[in-house]
Amino acid sequence: MPAGCGSDSTPTSPTTPANPTTVTFSGTLSANGAANHVFTATGAGTVTLTLTSVSIESGATPPIIGISLGGMNNLACTAVVSRDQAVQGSSIAGTTAGGTLCARVFDAYGVVTDPVSYTLTVVHP
Repeated sequence: MPAGCGSDSTPTSPTTPANPTTVTFSGTLSANGAANHVFTATGAGTVTLTLTSVSIESGATPPIIGISLGGMNNLACTAVVSRDQAVQGSSIAGTTAGGTLCARVFDAYGVVTDPVSYTLTVVHP
């Protein structure tokens, strides 16, 4: 999600287009696991990733997991913005010039023992 540089010395803030796209990804995270979800931003602006839900089958409190946003580098998701201690409702944001991006969920500290069901919501240009 590289940002461009120009000769204008006036700072600008990232913008979200008038009609952003919302994408939802769901899955199950295993012990020491990770999952990548790929999406395409069709223009420049702000990308937001939210851990919308997280649960385990037993109903116990789910462990803290990690979330990140980044770009696809060949077949790998290269994190640009990351949060290693995400709980339900946690969000991260970054900017993009557009292109193929990825949202990633991962067992950041090796604390997942039972499979964790999750839902991620991504809002992007």
